[in-house]
Amino acid sequence: MILSLKKRYWALHYEWVVKRADARQAKGFGLHNTFILPTSFGWSTIAVAICLFVLGTNYQNNIVLSLSYFIIALNLLSLFHNYFFFTQYKITVCPPIPDYANRKPHIRLQISSSGQYLGGELNFIIEGKSYHFPNETSHDNTEVSFDIRLPKQKRGLHDLGKVTVNGIYGFGLFKCWSYIVPKCPLIVYPAVEKRAIVLHHMHDENLVDKSSDSQLSISDNLQGIRQYQKTDPLHHVSWKHLAKGLGLLSKDFNESKGVSGWLRLKDHADLPLERALSVLCFQVQELSRDKVSFGLDLGDHKILPNLGEKHLQECLLSLAKYPSNEGQAETREAFSQVGNAVNK
Repeated sequence: MILSLKKRYWALHYEWVVKRADARQAKGFGLHNTFILPTSFGWSTIAVAICLFVLGTNYQNNIVLSLSYFIIALNLLSLFHNYFFFTQYKITVCPPIPDYANRKPHIRLQISSSGQYLGGELNFIIEGKSYHFPNETSHDNTEVSFDIRLPKQKRGLHDLGKVTVNGIYGFGLFKCWSYIVPKCPLIVYPAVEKRAIVLHHMHDENLVDKSSDSQLSISDNLQGIRQYQKTDPLHHVSWKHLAKGLGLLSKDFNESKGVSGWLRLKDHADLPLERALSVLCFQVQELSRDKVSFGLDLGDHKILPNLGEKHLQECLLSLAKYPSNEGQAETREAFSQVGNAVNK
C-alpha cells in the first residue's frame, strides 16, 4: 500500500515537473518555474535571528534586537541576489549524440548568461549524480557549451528523465533550483565487434564473402584521381601522390552495382544476441564506408539494400531498437513508438 502510494506520488511529481520544464524552455527561468529555499546554513541563521529577537524583546535590549534585524535583512538580501543570479542563465539541452554500449555517452548543454553576477555555484543533477559548471568562464552575451559524461548505458533508447539545475550565490544562505526535461531519447548502439563480412545475394542463397581484413572495394576500375574526402576509405588514398608532396588525393573507382547483398542476423546464431548485434554494427559501418549497397535482415524486420548516410543511420537505429531476450514483445512495441518519433 505504502509502495503504491509512493509510486503514485512520484508519477504525479514527474508530470508536474514536465509541465514546468516545458514552460521554462519557452521563456527561460522565472517566477513560474524557479524554486528557492534556505540552505541548512540559511535555516540556522534564521533560527539564530528568531532566538535573538525573543531575547531582545524579553530583556528590552536594543543591541540584540538590532543584531536580529541585521541577520533578517542579510537573509532577504541574499534571497533576492540568489534569485537574480539564477535567473540570469538560459540553458538548452542539445539532442543527445548517439553512442555505443561500450562507451560513456554524453549530453551537451548550451548555457548563456547576462554576466551580471559572477561567481556562485551552478550544478546539474542527472540520475542522482551532480556535475559542477565552472560559471567563471561565462561572460556577457556569450554561449558556452558544457558536456556531461553519463555512465555506460545498455543498448537501446533511453529516456534521460529530468535534469535538476540548482544554484547558490552570495553567502550560501539560499538555494534556487529548477528542472529541465530533455525531449529527445539517448540512442545507444551495440558495441562494435570485428568479424568477417558475409553478404547474401538478393535473389538467391549464393554468398559473397568479404573479409574485413581485405578492405572492401566496390570496383577495380580506376577512372582517375580526385581530392580526398572524409568519407573515403583509407585504402583509396593515393600514397604515391602523397609521397611526392602533392597532398592527400583519393583514387576514384567506377561504382559497380554488382556488389550488393544482405547482412542477416541468423548468420551469427552461434553467438549470443548482443554479440551478434555488435558484429552487425561493425559490418554495416564497414560496408557503408566502402560504399557497398547492402540490406539488413533482422528476421521480423528488414531494411532494403541501399547506400548513404541515411541508410546507415536507419540500420544502426534498428540494431539499437532490436529487442533483447527479456521482454521482447513489450520492448519491441516501446522501441517502435520512440523510433518513429526519432525518425520524424
